[in-house]
Amino acid sequence: MTGSALARILWRLGEHEQALEVMAHAVATVDRLGTGSPARGHAEALVRGGAALIELDAGHPEEARRHVVAAYPAAVGTDDGPVVALAGLAVAALALHDGAPRNAAEILGAAARLRGSADRTSPEVVALTARLRDELGDAAFEAAFAAGRALDRDAALARLEPASYTLRP
Repeated sequence: MTGSALARILWRLGEHEQALEVMAHAVATVDRLGTGSPARGHAEALVRGGAALIELDAGHPEEARRHVVAAYPAAVGTDDGPVVALAGLAVAALALHDGAPRNAAEILGAAARLRGSADRTSPEVVALTARLRDELGDAAFEAAFAAGRALDRDAALARLEPASYTLRP
């Protein structure tokens, strides 16, 4: 899990080649854990959620999608709000990439609801929020984010499901 965090820091510092190497090692390590390990859910959610964000920034959306599809159920299985929120951040970033900015803002709001608060200290959340505000305008972003944040727990979990944004206009 620290490998994922290190890779995200390296990516933000512009050390992309090293970040991709660290992330590949973290993903391979999680894959070696096996399904019976108690640490598997948290590790898979955090590593693959982080990998999705890096792969998307690297211009590899299909790799990002593969990581998101693995991160979401692992995160939900942890029943840990901040872990689920990281997977939701990756889903929101992918939704924006796929041309669904309103859905991305709503997913980001649902992730904040599950985390327990908006994460104003995460560089990825701050950057995604800025991109969504640029794309939608402040009022539309705030409305979509608030709609996601107002969901009850079960509806917020469902909204983070990677296929959820393809089901809405």
